[in-house]
Amino acid sequence: MEARGRNTRVLYIIAIGLLIVLFSVSIWLSVSDPQGTIDEYHKLSFPDWLLIPQASAKLLGLIGVVQRRSRTIKDFAYAGFLYNLLLAFGAHVATRDPQVLLALFGLAIWVFAFAMDRLYQRKPQPGVAAL
Repeated sequence: MEARGRNTRVLYIIAIGLLIVLFSVSIWLSVSDPQGTIDEYHKLSFPDWLLIPQASAKLLGLIGVVQRRSRTIKDFAYAGFLYNLLLAFGAHVATRDPQVLLALFGLAIWVFAFAMDRLYQRKPQPGVAAL
C-alpha cells in the first residue's frame, strides 16, 4: 500500500473513531442518566418519550456506519446522524443554549467522517487517475 493510501486509511479510522465516540457517549449518557437526559430534552423543548427511540436509532446508526455489506444502510446511517445533529443545532439555537458549540463540533466530526468514508470507500474507476 502506498503512503497516500495509508494516510487516507489512518484519517478514515480517526474520523470513524471520533464519530463512534461522539454517538457512543450520547447513548451512554441516555442509558446511564435517563433523568438528566430527559431534563436536557425538556430544556430544548423535546418530549421525554423521544429518549429511547433516539438512543436506539443512534445504536443502529453506529452499526450501520461500521458495517461494510450495504452502502445503502451506511448512507441511511450517515443521513440519520446528520438529521440528529442538525436538529440538535437548531434546538440549541432556538433555546439560546450555550451548548450550541457542542452541536457544531458534532457537525464538524460528521463532515470529517462522511468525507473520509467517501474518500476511503471510493472504488477506482477504470481510466480515471486516482487522487
